[in-house]
Amino acid sequence: MTQIRSMSKTFGEQLVRERKFYPTPGYNLGNGAEITAEGFGDAWDMFVRMCRSVVRPDQSIFVVTLSAITGLNSFGLIGVLRTMAIKSGYEEDIVVGTAILNAYSRNGSLGSAIEFFETMPEWNEYSFTTMIAAFSQCGRLDDAVLWYKRVPVQSVATRTAMVTAYAQNGRIDEAQRVFDEIAKPNVITWNSMVAGYSQNGMLKEAEDVFLRMPKRNSTSWAAMIAGLVQNGQNGQALELFAELHRSGMNPSHSALTSSLFACCKIGDVEKGRQIHSLTIKTGCQFNSYVGNGLTSMYTKGAAYARCLPSL
Repeated sequence: MTQIRSMSKTFGEQLVRERKFYPTPGYNLGNGAEITAEGFGDAWDMFVRMCRSVVRPDQSIFVVTLSAITGLNSFGLIGVLRTMAIKSGYEEDIVVGTAILNAYSRNGSLGSAIEFFETMPEWNEYSFTTMIAAFSQCGRLDDAVLWYKRVPVQSVATRTAMVTAYAQNGRIDEAQRVFDEIAKPNVITWNSMVAGYSQNGMLKEAEDVFLRMPKRNSTSWAAMIAGLVQNGQNGQALELFAELHRSGMNPSHSALTSSLFACCKIGDVEKGRQIHSLTIKTGCQFNSYVGNGLTSMYTKGAAYARCLPSL
């Protein structure tokens, strides 16, 4: 039994080690956090091989696998894992249930997510944040607000989800109002406001929030850099990326990608090559988004640079 538990515990670590998926900042294997997957099919194949062996999936394995298969965009696989969870005694497990809920919503099956939510024996804050985010991403802000009002006790997580929902739908004043209601916002909440202001073209406000943050993580920098690029401030974005690099913090895939697109837009291929070297040093060069940024930088960026002398 000890051997089986040990094998189960290391399943997620093996996926990471073999680069079947890359965990996002702050992700701890088995804690139900979101992951960004690469090699989704390989991750699923590894899960199948594990099930055919003496090892049976536990709570953490179901959570990791449900997160990994979202990239396969397969409604059927979610159903398979849901059935396996029931047979394994996890039918009423709130952590596995929330992972199933998240899989449905990220698969675009909002109807199935709503139906499953209502059948769950209990909910936690992440069950509600999943539904708030799902409605928001579908442009159904009114439904997101209704689900927010159903939360028995508002937490930092549920309020942060509502901040993001309002910001995504252009209601930045209401996002700020909810943010102000949070006594001790965490770094994720602060990041939501930086991204929200940036997405709504309010760079001064985004920068003010960024500078006031008591603590920043790689996502904070990525949100600010992406906002600058999206609003045409490519030179400033590259300056901020350089500051990030000097800080000693490893840039996220998003920060690298945004910076590469900034190089592309201003034709700075030399700076792009330096960032390319950094992607190799950090092991990020095979990420699909970073790869797209590199392709654009070397093709469109180089073409733009050749036109600069004639401008």
